[in-house]
Amino acid sequence: VNLTVPANQNSFSFDFNFLSAEYPEFVGMSYNDKFEANIVGSAYTGNAAIDSVGNDVSVNSALFTVTNPQDLLNTGFGNGDGGGTGWLTMLVPVNPLDQIQVEFTIYDMGDGVYDSTVLLDNFSWSETDISTPSIIVPIDIERLTPKRGSTSGDYTTIHGENFNPSCTT
Repeated sequence: VNLTVPANQNSFSFDFNFLSAEYPEFVGMSYNDKFEANIVGSAYTGNAAIDSVGNDVSVNSALFTVTNPQDLLNTGFGNGDGGGTGWLTMLVPVNPLDQIQVEFTIYDMGDGVYDSTVLLDNFSWSETDISTPSIIVPIDIERLTPKRGSTSGDYTTIHGENFNPSCTT
């Protein structure tokens, strides 16, 4: 897809959910399907679909966390084989008024037996100014302690996963 970046827009985002029947049997093997979001533009050129340490989005990715068959119900990957990333948001830098090319690719590596797919949604432009692509993993809040406090103020601890490492108590 060839796009012209609107004026005053410094990035774009889209949501994706990568699913594969190769999980868990083929983790770490050559049958490692993957998803790429290749971008060509003046602010960034390359595969933007990488995790925080530069790994491709694949069955081997740390982002590949939705593995409970109940959570995969009605996806085609919930019959005991399969898993996915869950819905993640990709944020990619662009320059205003630039011409960019966006290409989404899914690879079936080494076999044609086990299926993989990627769902894409919610493409949007943003004024957010970033220098490198990043995948935004939703925060999972499990509980608050204490559940109640005084109206004059108390400290509450939030328990969960995927908090930004720079968060402090």
